[in-house]
Amino acid sequence: MSTTTTNPGGTGTPTFPLPPDVRTAYEDTYAKLQTAIESSADPVLLTLLNDSRMAIVDVITADNQYRISQDDASFAALNKKFTAANDSLKTLQAQMEGIAKKVGAVASALAAVNKLVSLVPHV
Repeated sequence: MSTTTTNPGGTGTPTFPLPPDVRTAYEDTYAKLQTAIESSADPVLLTLLNDSRMAIVDVITADNQYRISQDDASFAALNKKFTAANDSLKTLQAQMEGIAKKVGAVASALAAVNKLVSLVPHV
């Protein structure tokens, strides 16, 4: 059995089976992504959310398989799925940060418009 003691959220090879707190974090993130999917109608965001959610399913499924077989071949497959899931989450994170910045800019513009409208007498 081959394992390393680095943090699965960081760079390097994760420890498998996943530590309970890391597995719980994956499961919680999955649930929050599912909630976001159910509340979104944006096709681009839905694609990113679904891709990330499925990548997390792959990690959890692979972790389950690793726990059962605990051999080096399972570890290699799990490591690939882990990397794919984290890459997907990083892409989603960047997209969501971009959306949040746009929302902030629009809110700021709306505040400026509201202020101007309140200062300018109605004709």
